[in-house]
Parts: sequence; structure tokens; C-alpha cells
Amino acid sequence: MSDSDRQMEPSPTRTLSEFVAASSYDSLPEAVRQRAKVLILDLLGCMIGGVRIPPGEAVLGLVTRLGCSGPATLWASGQRVPALHAAYANGYLANVLDFDDTDLGHPGTVIVPPALAVAEQAGASGAALINAVVLGYEGYVRLTAALRASTERNKEFGGTSSTQLLGIFAATTAAAAVLGLDASSVARAYGIAAEHAPVPASLMGLLDQRPLSSMKNNAGWVCLGGVLATELARTGIFASPAIFDPQARLWMRVGSDRYAQEKLVAGLGDHYHILDVSLKPYPCCRYLHTTLDVLTQIMQTHALRADDVARVHVRGFTRLSNFQEFEPQTVLDAQYSLPYAVAMVLLGRRPGYEWQDPALLRDPKVIRTARKLTVGPDPAADKVYFNFNKRLYPTTVRVELTDGTCHESSASIPQGDPRNFMPLAAVIAKFTGLVEPVLGATAACALADRIETLEACQNVAALSEDIYTLHAAHAAS
Repeated sequence: MSDSDRQMEPSPTRTLSEFVAASSYDSLPEAVRQRAKVLILDLLGCMIGGVRIPPGEAVLGLVTRLGCSGPATLWASGQRVPALHAAYANGYLANVLDFDDTDLGHPGTVIVPPALAVAEQAGASGAALINAVVLGYEGYVRLTAALRASTERNKEFGGTSSTQLLGIFAATTAAAAVLGLDASSVARAYGIAAEHAPVPASLMGLLDQRPLSSMKNNAGWVCLGGVLATELARTGIFASPAIFDPQARLWMRVGSDRYAQEKLVAGLGDHYHILDVSLKPYPCCRYLHTTLDVLTQIMQTHALRADDVARVHVRGFTRLSNFQEFEPQTVLDAQYSLPYAVAMVLLGRRPGYEWQDPALLRDPKVIRTARKLTVGPDPAADKVYFNFNKRLYPTTVRVELTDGTCHESSASIPQGDPRNFMPLAAVIAKFTGLVEPVLGATAACALADRIETLEACQNVAALSEDIYTLHAAHAAS
């Protein structure tokens, strides 16, 4: 193909950038606006709650000790810091519980924190924030679909690292939308973001290492990198304005073996992919959720207790075998341990902080209960799982009781999936359970009310002010 022919080809980078620059809150369907508020609420809960486990507390403490003041909020403490600092700390905290939303990675954790930080800095409206968050999800889901590796490559290498290598473009999308950048600046911001994208060595290369890397999905850096890319583009810094065009070969650089560019730009505005994102009812890897759903249903249906159960046998897709850590060393290890999660369900522990208590990792009863699990492969489940367009996690759970009775059931679509979405009351209960211990019940309810009417907020910078006044009063009482 000649240079002139290549220049005549439609540019997917330009097409996406123009869509981002032209979008507004008024152009969004009502169902999309409402879903955005639900996901913002859920992510805020994870962001605030993340401070209650040691890695989250350490990162928040580090950023706090930097002593810099600014316009953006550290939502777990109320301190005001520069937008870059807030994006980093809030992004890390949002993912550290492994309770944040999911769609081939963790989109919300690299979209909501940078959008909030930039919106506070810019004094943007709640409506502008909602629009930016919707666009962030749109970019994330489309890009991960366009750059998704083949089944063969996925089995060999684990596919692409959506949260890290691709999430930085979602963070950039959200930040650029808040700031109202024109299409040319958005395209350059994407090029700068590519220079900031982290190599996902800790997660993709060393997933079997224990203790698990505390950096995990490196969401903090991704959020910071997206905000910085946008600010640099706004100052006129130049980078490739064609990073998603075929000649840039981005798919090779992120570990994929193919690029379906039509999935990045086809039908923009026809269907918003924020509606395809899943929420998490359990604070652990999404691969484990259908097993936990089925086990919970069996335990509740038959009014069973842990002492009634002799053995739990799980058959599922092959990757479940990577999550058989029977004695996790840290709470992050526990998030990737099917035996530990099964023990939490058998023992009736409420999903949330009760699963993240470091003392439970050494509890003899938890260890004994976890040992009741065995896992076996199911070739039929693999065929379903590796058809990624279906987004299915098929597992069969067989519970053998001490009296010889057996109960068996299967599932493929976990709770929180758009086809099995969490009721709003359950989302609010999850949010409240995470936020109340940090901010107090009054502030938690007030914040939930603010998000419910977010579109009416004229300045996001004011969103947290009353919340932390209530928090201070709670702490002093």
C-alpha cells in the first residue's frame, strides 16, 4: 500500500477521538446515565474501603506524607492533594480489595479515580463527570475487544493485560472528556499515554509468585499516567496522534497477536458498553465467582453449616487450577485463593472486610475448612470459557455431607453480570458496608445520596466537602 493510500484510510484513532470530543451528557441514553451512577457509587465504596487493609493503608499513608495540597480528594481520608496524587492513591485503593467492577480486567478502577480527580481540579459538573465515566468505559471495553488475543495466544501467554496496558487509555479518555479536549488533543493524549503504559510484569509474568505482588494491577500508576497524558497534551506536548491505527502495531506491543480495529470504532453511540460491565458481590478474582454463587445457593437452600460438609468438589475451566492456594500468606494472596474463598462461604462470612481480615489467614478453622476443597478439570467448560465473547465461567459444584448426602449444581453466569445484575439495594448495601467503618453511617448515607443526584451537582469539587465535615464530626464523637 502506498503512503497516499494509507493516508486515505479512515483512522480509528481519529474516529474515537472525535467521538470523545463530541460526546456530552445530553447525548447519553437515560439507562446509560443511571448505570454510570451505579458504577461510580460501587467504585467509590471500594476506593474508600481499600484503606482498611495493610497495602491500602500503606499507599494512602505514603501519599499523605508527601504533604502536598491541591484541589482533589483522597476519598478515604478527606485530605486535598494534587490531581496526580489523588489519581494514584485512589486508583490503587479502588483495586486493592479486588471488589471493584470487572470486564476482562478492572475498568472502573482506572476510569472513576482519574475522572474524579480531574473533575475536582477543573470544577466540572456532575453531568460532565458522568459523561466522562461513560466514555472511559466505552474506550476500555472497545479497546480490549479490538486487541483481544486469539485463544491459542491466550492459553500461551494469558492474553493482553487489559487493566494496565490498555487501562491507561481508558484513564486518558475519561480525563480528556472532563477537560473537554478537542479531537486533535485527545488523539495526542492517547499517544502520550502509550509512552506511559506500564509493563505488566508482576501480574502477567509472576501470577504464581507468593506472596503476590502488592502492585497487583498497578491501577494507581495507570490512573496517574492517564491524567498526566491528558495534561501534557493540553499544554501542547506532541506524541503520535495515530496510536490505534494499524501501522502503529499496538497489538504487538501489548502482547496480542491480532487487531480487529472495527471493534474499536464500529457503531459508536449505538450501544454503550458501560452496560456490559459486571459488579462483584465477592472480594476476590472474578474467575472464582460462579463457584461461590453455586456453593452459596446450596448452603442456603439446605440450611447447611460448615460442620455438615465433608467435601466440596469443583469441576470447571482449566484456569481454576491456578487458584488453589490453601494457605495464603497475605490478604492479596487470599483474593486469588479458591480454597480460602470456599472456606469463607462455608463458614458464613459476609463478603467484604470479613474476608480481608489478616487474622483469618492463620485461623486453624479456616485452614481446615479450606482443605475440604478439591478441583478437577472439565474440558466442556474450557470450550465455553475460551469463547470470550460469551463471558461465561462454567463450574459445577458437588457438596458431600458428613451423613453421605450429596448436592450438586452448576452455573456459568456469575452474579453482577449484566445478565444477572445486582439489585440496586444490594449495591447500596455493599457500598454502605465498605464506607461506614471509614466515614461513619451519616457520611456514608450522605455520599450515597449525592451520587444518586450527581447530574444536578454544579461543581464536583463540592461533592466531598459536606461528607468530610460529617466524617470529622463522627470521628470526634
